[in-house]
Amino acid sequence: MPLTDVLLTSYPRSVITQTGMLDRVRGDIGMRGNSLLTDADIIAWSNELSDEIAQRFRWYRTSATIDSVANQKEYPFPTGLTSLLEVHYNQLPMYPMQISDFQMGLAYWRRQGTGTPQFFYVLGNSGFGLHPTPGTSIAGGIILFYEALPPHPVNGTDTYTVPNGGERAIISGVKLRAAEKDSSGEGRARMEVYMRRHEEDMLMLQRAIESASEGEGTVIGSDDTPEDGGYYNWGFDPFAKIAGP
Repeated sequence: MPLTDVLLTSYPRSVITQTGMLDRVRGDIGMRGNSLLTDADIIAWSNELSDEIAQRFRWYRTSATIDSVANQKEYPFPTGLTSLLEVHYNQLPMYPMQISDFQMGLAYWRRQGTGTPQFFYVLGNSGFGLHPTPGTSIAGGIILFYEALPPHPVNGTDTYTVPNGGERAIISGVKLRAAEKDSSGEGRARMEVYMRRHEEDMLMLQRAIESASEGEGTVIGSDDTPEDGGYYNWGFDPFAKIAGP
């Protein structure tokens, strides 16, 4: 049956909009109307903190569909991807491999002919590859499941994509950055307080995420059990001997 359990995109949203963030930060530090702290500063810091929360706690996961191209072995990652979790080719799960595995077992693996991909490997943090190389083009033939950076607010009425309660960590982090910018003035006296509060907010958020997160999954079944908790048996030996060039 078709793969339908793709990840949702309607993740928890904060209760504060971008416009609300601007007013809240300015009000908390008493800098409404102050030209030292600009809207661009607050927006940039808020987005950076949203990304930091995603990278540190690895909470945001999504999926993407990519066209497979005949005779194309490697593909770039989608924008914002931070960690690749799963790859499915033509509705079937693929087995993860490392390039070193191929190099030790099959010296000429990059020169092997095309076929139906059964394995995937990552290329640092830039892309991934399929083995063997796809022999046909399939629209939407590759499905990726991955951890990523969440979308940022586009306009003032948009809210932030963060775990429940994550806006507190963003607010306290933005206030800390504002104090750093004003370190030659009143901000210097506030930095320690804001740093301590931000650390507390991040720790609280970490505990909330860990309490709600799933543990590492256990695959039930075997590689010879297709789509029943294990990997599909493709009937292909990745280390089959082939003639050198």
